[in-house]
Amino acid sequence: MQDILNVSTRMNEPGIASDIEHNGLQNWSWRFEWSQLTSDIRMRLKKLTQMYGRDLKYGKSIPPEDMVMKDDSKCILQ
Repeated sequence: MQDILNVSTRMNEPGIASDIEHNGLQNWSWRFEWSQLTSDIRMRLKKLTQMYGRDLKYGKSIPPEDMVMKDDSKCILQ
Protein backbone atom coordinates (compact mmCIF):
# COMPACT_ATOMS: atom_id res chain seq x y z
CA MET A 1 0.00 0.00 0.00
CA GLN A 2 2.90 2.34 0.74
CA ASP A 3 4.12 1.88 -2.84
CA ILE A 4 0.68 2.64 -4.26
CA LEU A 5 0.38 5.80 -2.18
CA ASN A 6 4.02 6.72 -2.89
CA VAL A 7 4.90 7.16 0.79
CA SER A 8 8.14 6.06 2.40
CA THR A 9 6.59 4.87 5.65
CA ARG A 10 7.75 1.44 6.74
CA MET A 11 5.19 -1.07 7.90
CA ASN A 12 7.67 -3.01 10.00
CA GLU A 13 11.32 -3.25 11.04
CA PRO A 14 12.55 -6.81 10.49
CA GLY A 15 13.93 -8.37 13.65
CA ILE A 16 12.35 -5.79 15.96
CA ALA A 17 9.20 -6.65 17.90
CA SER A 18 8.22 -3.00 18.34
CA ASP A 19 9.55 0.50 17.86
CA ILE A 20 7.82 2.11 20.82
CA GLU A 21 11.06 3.68 22.11
CA HIS A 22 11.74 5.36 18.75
CA ASN A 23 8.36 6.69 17.65
CA GLY A 24 5.76 5.18 19.97
CA LEU A 25 4.45 2.73 17.37
CA GLN A 26 4.49 -1.03 17.26
CA ASN A 27 5.56 -3.03 14.23
CA TRP A 28 2.77 -3.62 11.70
CA SER A 29 0.81 -0.63 13.00
CA TRP A 30 0.96 1.57 9.88
CA ARG A 31 -2.46 2.59 8.56
CA PHE A 32 -3.63 4.67 5.63
CA GLU A 33 -6.44 7.18 5.37
CA TRP A 34 -9.05 6.65 2.65
CA SER A 35 -8.56 10.28 1.68
CA GLN A 36 -5.05 9.34 0.48
CA LEU A 37 -6.60 7.34 -2.38
CA THR A 38 -6.94 10.19 -4.84
CA SER A 39 -8.91 9.80 -8.06
CA ASP A 40 -5.60 9.50 -9.98
CA ILE A 41 -4.44 6.64 -7.74
CA ARG A 42 -7.81 4.89 -8.00
CA MET A 43 -7.72 5.17 -11.81
CA ARG A 44 -4.16 3.81 -11.93
CA LEU A 45 -5.16 0.85 -9.74
CA LYS A 46 -8.19 0.19 -11.92
CA LYS A 47 -6.05 0.15 -15.08
CA LEU A 48 -3.49 -2.18 -13.48
CA THR A 49 -6.13 -4.63 -12.26
CA GLN A 50 -7.69 -4.73 -15.72
CA MET A 51 -4.32 -4.98 -17.49
CA TYR A 52 -3.27 -7.99 -15.44
CA GLY A 53 -6.64 -9.73 -15.48
CA ARG A 54 -7.38 -9.13 -11.80
CA ASP A 55 -10.65 -7.30 -12.38
CA LEU A 56 -13.81 -9.15 -11.42
CA LYS A 57 -16.09 -9.80 -14.35
CA TYR A 58 -19.75 -9.02 -13.68
CA GLY A 59 -19.04 -8.26 -10.02
CA LYS A 60 -18.16 -11.81 -8.97
CA SER A 61 -14.97 -13.80 -8.77
CA ILE A 62 -13.76 -15.87 -11.70
CA PRO A 63 -12.86 -19.51 -11.05
CA PRO A 64 -9.19 -20.16 -11.96
CA GLU A 65 -10.09 -22.69 -14.69
CA ASP A 66 -12.15 -19.99 -16.46
CA MET A 67 -9.44 -17.34 -16.42
CA VAL A 68 -7.83 -16.31 -19.68
CA MET A 69 -4.33 -14.83 -19.73
CA LYS A 70 -4.43 -11.29 -21.02
CA ASP A 71 -1.79 -9.98 -23.43
CA ASP A 72 0.69 -7.98 -21.37
CA SER A 73 3.29 -7.57 -24.13
CA LYS A 74 2.54 -3.83 -24.15
CA CYS A 75 3.87 -3.63 -20.59
CA ILE A 76 7.27 -5.18 -21.27
CA LEU A 77 10.05 -2.63 -21.55
CA GLN A 78 12.41 -3.21 -24.44
